Amino acid sequence: MRRPEFGPYRVTERTAWRPEEAPWPPTYSVEPRVHECLREVERADQDLRRPIGLAEAQRLAERALARNAWGTAGIEGNPMTLAEVESLLARQPTPTSATLPAEREILNTASLLLDLEDWRIPRTVSEVLDLHAFLFDGVLADAGELKRVVNFVGDRGAREVVYVPTPPGRVEEELRDALRWLLYAPEHPMVKAMVFFHELQAIHPFRDGNGRAGRALHAIALHEWGYPGVRLATLDAAFNEDREGYHGALLAAERGWDRTPWLRYVAGVTRDAFADAVRRALLAGELPPGLNGRQAALAEWFARGGSGRAVKFADAHAAFPHVAERTLKRDLAALREARVVRMQGERKGASYRFAIHRNPRGSKPKP
Repeated sequence: MRRPEFGPYRVTERTAWRPEEAPWPPTYSVEPRVHECLREVERADQDLRRPIGLAEAQRLAERALARNAWGTAGIEGNPMTLAEVESLLARQPTPTSATLPAEREILNTASLLLDLEDWRIPRTVSEVLDLHAFLFDGVLADAGELKRVVNFVGDRGAREVVYVPTPPGRVEEELRDALRWLLYAPEHPMVKAMVFFHELQAIHPFRDGNGRAGRALHAIALHEWGYPGVRLATLDAAFNEDREGYHGALLAAERGWDRTPWLRYVAGVTRDAFADAVRRALLAGELPPGLNGRQAALAEWFARGGSGRAVKFADAHAAFPHVAERTLKRDLAALREARVVRMQGERKGASYRFAIHRNPRGSKPKP
């Protein structure tokens, strides 16, 4: 069979191809480290069900929603910054009122993540198409349609073809096989969700939007199978912040039929994202009332660094470049007044340290 053409991109000896008759199910091993990650996710999910104040819970959910909508779109090239996404969601426009495709993409994704309980794991190829149509309504001309020509994953810098997925004529059959396995295989739910996530990328059923659809389906599956903490776990932001690791794990699992590298990677990212959500939830219950969302985000940043790390004003401004210097100084003063941070030194020599000391499982902070 004649190989397809890929424009300016070259096929090399490193190019990975989807097998012409992809065996099913794929090979993978649930290593001990993956089992431990799954147990930690389950414990963290239970921790995230502990009640906190209504305002704190809303602030956590809004923060996670913005970071995940930004993350899943950003990894595919959406130019909006996290600050712009937060501002867009704060205005609460509807997707149809957004004037730019980049904004509409963010709003579509945020709408899905906000209403995860209204979505279910697709049972049919048609339901996968419905999800894609929802995510890319007003963004892609072929939203909700399977690809009609061969597509590929390329390295833009090297102009090389990295991976060639399933050709159009086999997409429906392979999607049906993958969905059947996802729904009925006697495997741990998180393992099934992670493997299916990869298979959707390996099939690449759409001309565009495969990664975003796969990450949305992953969140839907985790939520439906009893992990509501996925709402607060900023998984998509973590993937976006580790693009090299994310794409490397996808490709490593394609060079052969062994999905173990992908399981290993996603299990670790999921564990870390859920653990970070627990830390943020505990901190939200300890922060004094009256802080605005920007100040709470600044407090979270200090908390991630730990109480032992001293930072300069320039460090804080580098972490929040979209905040004006004068505003950031007022925010730091508010955190000092609330005894969230303490300042040492004066003027240019001043440094700041996180001042709340707490136990990891959420006991009361020490005075």
